[in-house]
Amino acid sequence: METTPHPYCKSEGERFQVELLVELSNGTGITQEISVSEVFFVANRLFSLGEPIEMALVFEYLDLNHPVRLWCRGQVVHAEQHDGKACMAIAIEAFRFEMHK
Repeated sequence: METTPHPYCKSEGERFQVELLVELSNGTGITQEISVSEVFFVANRLFSLGEPIEMALVFEYLDLNHPVRLWCRGQVVHAEQHDGKACMAIAIEAFRFEMHK
């Protein structure tokens, strides 16, 4: 399903508007849009442009007994304060799924 891209997501291909919990080493956030190569999210802390970042996207409903985490490593390609919120786009460089049973 193709969606209207967020103006800061530059990735090619399909984009999905979905709200997932973002777990960061020092806070949390919520995704607004994801693609195979980028994540746009709002968080409680603004990261700097170019800053490396590691985060987990939490898929709570893939397994009703255990959330599935998609661990991502990437770099901030857009960062701004908007209406008192930290809004960022991350270019994903590597990822892995983690499932606990």
